Amino acid sequence: RYLGGAVRRAVADVTSAGQGQRNVQLFRAAVWVVSVAAGLGQDASSALGDLYRAAQVAGLEDEEIERTLDSAATAGLRNPMQGGSHV
Repeated sequence: RYLGGAVRRAVADVTSAGQGQRNVQLFRAAVWVVSVAAGLGQDASSALGDLYRAAQVAGLEDEEIERTLDSAATAGLRNPMQGGSHV
C-alpha cells in the first residue's frame, strides 16, 4: 500500500512538472520510489514503468527517460528507505 501511494505521488509530480523541470522531477521521483521499494523489499519495475509513461506524457523523449531512470534506480538502490527515512 505504501509503495502504491508513493508511486501515485511520484507520477503526479512528474506529469505536473513544468518545462525545464521535468527531467529533474523524474529523477527525484524515481530515486524516491526505488528507495521506498528497496526499503520494503519490493521490486520497483512496475513503478518505474509508471514513471516512464508519466514522463512520456510530460513530453520527455524516450532516450532521456531511459537514461534518467537508469541513473535514478542506481541512486535509489544505494540508499533504501527504512521506516520512512533513509538508512
